[in-house]
Amino acid sequence: MVDLVSDKGAAVVVSSTAVRAALAQGELRRCEDLLGRPHRLVLRCPSAEALLDPAPRMKPFNAVPRRGLYQGTAWVQQEEEAPGGACVCQAAPAALEVDADGGVRVAMLRPDDARALREAAGRAQGEGGALRVSVDL
Repeated sequence: MVDLVSDKGAAVVVSSTAVRAALAQGELRRCEDLLGRPHRLVLRCPSAEALLDPAPRMKPFNAVPRRGLYQGTAWVQQEEEAPGGACVCQAAPAALEVDADGGVRVAMLRPDDARALREAAGRAQGEGGALRVSVDL
């Protein structure tokens, strides 16, 4: 059991419930204030081929913000047994869309980044690993 921590001496209590509530309202600035860092959305990429779609739909591993469009920084990691699999491409600006069903689409904002991401994902998957896309919002 961990004690609750207050938010910078304010009357607000920092908790996972408060973070999920901020995400549900699409209040990413509030979420960042509570966490002390941007919310990191972690997505399962079905395959490197899926990244050929300009904005592939992916399944989230953790809480998503409410339906809408967001901007963040994305990168691809190779899933491994140990947490924090190897990063296979440089972080790059991305647009993120959360649909009504909680599905997420990620599109790289610069064409060169999209191409590099697909190539890196193809190499990583060729090495036999599943892929994870992380987006800091």
